[in-house]
Amino acid sequence: MRKFIEILVFAVSKIIFEFLFNKILKSKILYAGQENVTENPTLFVANHYTRIETALLPYIHWLVTGRRLQVLAHQIFFVGWFGEWLRICGAFPMDDPKRNNRIVGDLMTGRYNWAIFPEGNMVKNRSVFERGKFVLDCPGKKGPPHTGAAVLALKAEIFKRSYLNAVDSGDRVSMQYYETTYDFSGPDEICRKSIVISPLSISYYPLRTGDNFLLYIVSKLFGKASGRFEEELRVEGNFLFKDTDIDHHFGPAIHLDDFLSHLMPIKRGLHKFFRDEDINNLILEWQRTKLTQRCMAEIYQRIYINVDELASYCIRALPAGLEEVEEEKLRLAIYTSALEIRELNDTFVHSSLRGNLLPIINGEGYQPLEEFFMILQQDNLLTFSEGLIQINRAIIDAKSDFHRVRMTNKIEVLANGLEPLESVTRLIRKNMGKSLKQLRRDICSYLLEQDKSEYIIAREESEDLIYPEEELADHESIFLEGSDKEHSTGVLLGHDLLATPNQMKLFAEQLHRAGFTVFCPRLTGHGTSERDLINSSWEDWQNTYNRAFTLLKHSCAKVIVGGFSAGALLALNRASRKGVFGAFVLNPAVSLKDYDFYLIPAAYHAAKFMRRVGRPLHRLEWRELEHNLDDVRASRISLTTMYEWRKLRQVCKRSMPKITVPILVIRAADDPVLSTYSSDRITNNVQSEYKQQVELEFYRRSLFSESQGRKLMSTVIDYLHDLNKGVDFLNKQKEELPLPDSAN
Repeated sequence: MRKFIEILVFAVSKIIFEFLFNKILKSKILYAGQENVTENPTLFVANHYTRIETALLPYIHWLVTGRRLQVLAHQIFFVGWFGEWLRICGAFPMDDPKRNNRIVGDLMTGRYNWAIFPEGNMVKNRSVFERGKFVLDCPGKKGPPHTGAAVLALKAEIFKRSYLNAVDSGDRVSMQYYETTYDFSGPDEICRKSIVISPLSISYYPLRTGDNFLLYIVSKLFGKASGRFEEELRVEGNFLFKDTDIDHHFGPAIHLDDFLSHLMPIKRGLHKFFRDEDINNLILEWQRTKLTQRCMAEIYQRIYINVDELASYCIRALPAGLEEVEEEKLRLAIYTSALEIRELNDTFVHSSLRGNLLPIINGEGYQPLEEFFMILQQDNLLTFSEGLIQINRAIIDAKSDFHRVRMTNKIEVLANGLEPLESVTRLIRKNMGKSLKQLRRDICSYLLEQDKSEYIIAREESEDLIYPEEELADHESIFLEGSDKEHSTGVLLGHDLLATPNQMKLFAEQLHRAGFTVFCPRLTGHGTSERDLINSSWEDWQNTYNRAFTLLKHSCAKVIVGGFSAGALLALNRASRKGVFGAFVLNPAVSLKDYDFYLIPAAYHAAKFMRRVGRPLHRLEWRELEHNLDDVRASRISLTTMYEWRKLRQVCKRSMPKITVPILVIRAADDPVLSTYSSDRITNNVQSEYKQQVELEFYRRSLFSESQGRKLMSTVIDYLHDLNKGVDFLNKQKEELPLPDSAN
């Protein structure tokens, strides 16, 4: 009956946990490395940062193995039916006098796996590493981690081997001692597999404090919480009831054979001279510290590095006593360090440091980092003012209250979490030690190399290249540095859909001769094959354009964005963000003359449906081009690309009201594709203090050649020079310009 009740209670408990984590709690319980979990009797060792872990570990263990896990919990919880429920679920009181024997016996027999925290208590400040060794800095404990977990695992393996030796030699006295002490009935119950230690790393992101549902409930039931209890509710309640990633990473199992096998022959040799117990104690003394340090290293090697920790350590890496730093330098160091950390072997990063991190440094703002900076400002740790960050050294450098540090000094807590990762901290200190000028150079070199390598890889992997091999170099990105690039104005050019930077080459060279640094990037998917273009999206094109903007932003004093047709849409989107000095657009592809283009969504979804049912409509999926450009080899465009182009136009329309920088809009007198309403729509919607629309005679087939092309280029260059003189000068010049024919 008792066994049936235990099975029922455990099953109900699993259902409750699944319901909580899937329906009630907002935290995401994630785990990885489960392939490292063996079927051997296992002692799991994990870092201890919150009380949540005691409840989470059995649940995670069940998800991975389908088995029950034993953990230690504080004795105050083991009262009445609740205490009995905890025991059935795998918890065991810390003060039970038979605790250690129970753990050793379970590992010897393989009845249950166990989880123990080598740190002993919660390490709220995450201070566990000092001068190359693991050292805890907690109230009542300043020194190496507890070796109890290592000792119990070693004892279990040593005693198991000693018991089996007693069985082989027929030593009934020794057999009886082990069977009675560790609660098993004979050799059939002993697990013949080696006992292993499985390191488990637990990471939380983000660390946020404040009111939450758990704090509210406790306050209503028991009155206002205070002291440690309040701190834990404010921190751990947010982990559970607000969006939080709780990552669990299982490391490779540590086999105790590696620590004992070479000592067993020595033990047999000493058996004639010393008691078995004394020899075991000697082995434990030899190996307990070594094994504990190995466990701690394996645990912290798999901590997931997040953007908050990286930013915090960058601040820690500043010279002692420094009270301010350039915001640009900090952002560049964070970005550069993130890229380099992602390349390190055996280093794990949280999703907040994966993907596209360019917004950290290109003025758009990377939401996870901006949110963290806002929290630090609210906590009075940092102040942002006119490109500088003021650092509140009085708080950051002060000795923090251990039980409130997670609320008062997040920089200390988060930076402490990276200290055990010496390759990471060394890398961060290297980058923070660089000058702003050097960081800028490094970023520009990296982004330019990234641009070049992407084109090389795309060419090597593409089949049916549009252009012959000998012409491919003509279609790569164009980057022309001004004579004094650090004080020059950078001009960013976006080429048209289906084209390549070669379309803008004459214009780029003319701008360079006029004294500007110029960059015209090859948009993703262009210049290689039709398949590459189909597989690219408008976000890919915009990301390429934004990366080029970032390069110019950190290599020039100011950046002006521009583009032709679809490239103009990219420029408008970029102009709606921070960091842009001005903009110009040539024949922006906002509105089209051919009303068939407005049927693109319906045609796209119809074609997609027919592909799914196995009846593709090839004639529907491609459109022949009637108005091709001389420097564009493509004679048709896919429906998929047109659909992406439409999405880009829709995004651009929403971006226009956010544009406040000076802007010049140039439209062709008679463009066969674009409606003249495109330029009117821009000037009517942008919020710029200066906005000018000019109509010129120029042609798609020969964009920058002949007299019309030269007129187009000179108009833009005059505008750029005037823009450098200021908005007031632009407005004065505008008053002297004749109105376009359409406005007379």
